[in-house]
Order: sequence, then C-alpha cells, then structure tokens
Amino acid sequence: MSPDAAAFLLSVSCGAALCLLWDMFHGLRTVLFKGPIMNAVLDAVWWICAAVIPVWCLWNANSMTFRFFELLGAVMGAFLYYITVSRVLRRIFCVFFAAFLKIFKIFLKILLTPAVILYKMLVVPFLRPLRYIYKRVCRKNDS
Repeated sequence: MSPDAAAFLLSVSCGAALCLLWDMFHGLRTVLFKGPIMNAVLDAVWWICAAVIPVWCLWNANSMTFRFFELLGAVMGAFLYYITVSRVLRRIFCVFFAAFLKIFKIFLKILLTPAVILYKMLVVPFLRPLRYIYKRVCRKNDS
C-alpha cells in the first residue's frame, strides 16, 4: 500500500473517530450531564479532541505534511460514519450510560443506607426537642 493511500485511510478513520466521540458525548449529555455548564465543558473537551486527533493522525501518517485528500478523507469518514452507524451507536451509548447511572444509584443507595439509619436513630430524636424549644423561645421573644 502506498503511503498516500495509508494517509487517506487514516484520515477517513480520524473523521469517523471524531464523530464517534461526538456521539459518545451526546450520550453523556442526554443521560448524565444535563445543564448548560456541563454542555459547555463537554463541547470544550470535544473541540480539544477535534484539534488533537487530526494532528496526531497527520503526525503518524506523513510527518505533518498536509495534503488536500486528507481533509477530504476526514470529511468522507465523518459522513460515512454519520449515514451508517451514528444513530444506532448514539442509542447504544444512551442505553449504556442510563444503565450505568441506575447501577451507580443502586450502589450509592446501598452504600449510604447505614449512614441514613444511624442518622434516623441518633440525630432525629434529638432534633425534635431542640426544634420545639427553639420555636417556643422564638414565640416568647416575638410577644
């Protein structure tokens, strides 16, 4: 295989990898991180990756010599990825991250159950009399 063909195929895979990363971040946004701040953070991380990955591909393909067909290959790889597997993988990522979130919540609930029981046994019985005294004192001072 000629070096130019290898560079072209590497740029096609680079474009597809960037779209795969975008779909992964879309799954994270949809399930785990909802809000403008996390969207901005994930967008910034994606743009950093979008700057680093093509440079890394160019570095490995042909010692940072940029040729027009590499840009065309990256766009073609992204387009082929988008029309073939993007929707399926985006759904898979959403399901995977939703399952991960459910498992994490169950694990956290199991982990925090002893602390909740101790709180209800030790703190709650002492707080009720303190609240009652506080309310009586506040009412007395208001009159």
